[in-house]
Amino acid sequence: MAFPGAVLPVALLVGGGVRARRASSRPVRCYARAAPNLALLVGVFLCTRYAFKELVDPATYQPSPRAQAAERIVSRIPDGATVETDLGLITKLTRRTQVFFVGRAAPVVPQFVLIADTGQNPGLRDPVKYAETLHPGKTYVLVNADDGYTLVRRVP
Repeated sequence: MAFPGAVLPVALLVGGGVRARRASSRPVRCYARAAPNLALLVGVFLCTRYAFKELVDPATYQPSPRAQAAERIVSRIPDGATVETDLGLITKLTRRTQVFFVGRAAPVVPQFVLIADTGQNPGLRDPVKYAETLHPGKTYVLVNADDGYTLVRRVP
């Protein structure tokens, strides 16, 4: 996997190494032969100490309880429904429902409003009232609240 920020330093290292191997100075040529191995060792050392170490940790790939809660709440929304939600679960819904970003559904009045607890969402204090505030004159009822995800449904 390539990281855009790492491309330039690697290109400079390779280019500099090629030029240094042709240098007339013997110490520079010796350095040019040792530099790639040194860079590899530094890279391996840093990978074990920072965020990259999580790539080899099996726990990284285990679904969290919150992910399981997200699957349960998304499964409560029928195919073809209209849903208003934030960025948290929007990708899980786009294939099978018509999705709108919170506050951008008008003139459509969605059948469901899905709220994720991001720590900054005022809608979780009273999700029904929040949905009704988004769509004045419409009535919503609580369908499910599970591990920071809240789903409300419009009453016909």
